[in-house]
Amino acid sequence: HACHLPPPLRTPSFPHMATGAAGPAATLAARALRRRLFVVGTPGLERCLERELQALRIPGRFEVQPGGVAVDGTNESLWRIALQSRVAESVRLRVGDPFHAPDERALASRLKTLPWEDSLDLDSEHPSAIPIVKATSSRSRLYHTHLLEDAAQAAMDVTRRRRRPSAEPTTPEASATAASADADVDVDADAGAGAGTGA
Repeated sequence: HACHLPPPLRTPSFPHMATGAAGPAATLAARALRRRLFVVGTPGLERCLERELQALRIPGRFEVQPGGVAVDGTNESLWRIALQSRVAESVRLRVGDPFHAPDERALASRLKTLPWEDSLDLDSEHPSAIPIVKATSSRSRLYHTHLLEDAAQAAMDVTRRRRRPSAEPTTPEASATAASADADVDVDADAGAGAGTGA
């Protein structure tokens, strides 16, 4: 099918990423850190989305998958896609690596080891910084979505209290997707909203 791309938006500058509380060196290191991104698009338009990302000169090797395009990119790549793409619906950031969780205990244990703080602001007490947790399950032994949501929430609270011992448990917003017959778990963070877990 023909894919007619709209003209790209003007390339934005990123002054807020130039310096930070940890200093310019730490900020530059964060910008250079490569992460696994998944750019969500309308089913059937994955190739169109891939061509748009190429036209935007987003660096990296693209992998077209059902529902979007995966790419290893930096924080700047993430924000450029989120701000400039007119085909992408959202951008998700892989939190850690996928893992196998045959039961609830294994799920809770592995979720607590994920580097949540690399993707979510767990130090802020502002309500807008609290991630939203949503779960879906498809052909998985871990089919109870509330169980997935509670496990992700508890894992983030553990990480938050480890960073700030006085922190109170919150009601975070994460997004959990369980989509495997063998309970293999993926965890993603939405660049614009919260986090996502997949089993």
